[in-house]
Amino acid sequence: MNKLKLIFTVLLIQILIVSCSSEQEKREKRLNEFARTTERSLSRLEGHIKAGNIPNSAILAMYASRVAIHKPELSDLIDQLAKDSTSEGPIFQGLKLRLTDAISDIPASDQGDIERYKEVNNEFVAINNAAKSHLYGQMLADPINVLADLSDGRLPRIDALSKAAEERIDGVSDSGAGAQLVGNPHYGSWRTTSSGNSLWAWYGQYAFFSSMMNRPYYYDSWSSRRGYSYYHDYGRSTYTSPRQKKSQSSLETQTKKKFARQGKKFQSAYAKKRATTTKISSQRSSKPNAGSSSTASYSKTKTPGSYKTANKSVYSNSRSTSYTSSRSSFGGK
Repeated sequence: MNKLKLIFTVLLIQILIVSCSSEQEKREKRLNEFARTTERSLSRLEGHIKAGNIPNSAILAMYASRVAIHKPELSDLIDQLAKDSTSEGPIFQGLKLRLTDAISDIPASDQGDIERYKEVNNEFVAINNAAKSHLYGQMLADPINVLADLSDGRLPRIDALSKAAEERIDGVSDSGAGAQLVGNPHYGSWRTTSSGNSLWAWYGQYAFFSSMMNRPYYYDSWSSRRGYSYYHDYGRSTYTSPRQKKSQSSLETQTKKKFARQGKKFQSAYAKKRATTTKISSQRSSKPNAGSSSTASYSKTKTPGSYKTANKSVYSNSRSTSYTSSRSSFGGK
């Protein structure tokens, strides 16, 4: 009888081992399939960028060339901003790096830790979504609007309120060009000062922004007074790596505790969305059409005559382009 029990126990253990091994293999297979799908999505996006099929990419390049003419002393900074109109910019390169990191995490995520598996799976989904052409084009609105502000009124902002309207509606005071990029980890990071405050520090290639700011940006005051940007109000969940999200969450938690010790209440930078154009707000709340472009509001904006020709050519290209990568999170053609 004891011998039968032993045999039964051994068989049960073997079945459980085979079952667990089989489940782990299934998870690894799924993640590898997601990795290949996401690689194809990024490849398609890079193809769209290089072929000039993303309208905001063309507008970013055009804005950069226009501002460089009027402000040659900013040529190095402008060149860095213009990189986002190519696949060499920090936004696209950030997606490639995240994909590499997610793939390297696959072996560690199929060792029975279901939460780790979900994290890696969710990262593939996020990258794949970020690779959709219409969303990537919308992300480019931030560097475009920085260049618009650098143009001193020669070029209009796109998909965003004017400076005057932003100040009136959101209570945002002008703090110098580059405000749309503050807090965006593609362009800088929050550094802790000797006094314990968190100060925004630009990466080296964007350091010249510091000299154009009317004041330094501290996290606690920026959180309550920040203006609209696509990244902060719509794109942060998709265009932020897991490590960057943890850093942002940690900084917010530390600041809340600091305020609590002082008997104050801290309001998250993301407690509410900042105002943007009515048209863009409605587009964000509904599913974009395959061929939609975030530049639609630009075509209706009054601009100097010298920019109409370039703008027209961009929209001619936009109408002939189909952003088929937006069909689904995985497997879109």
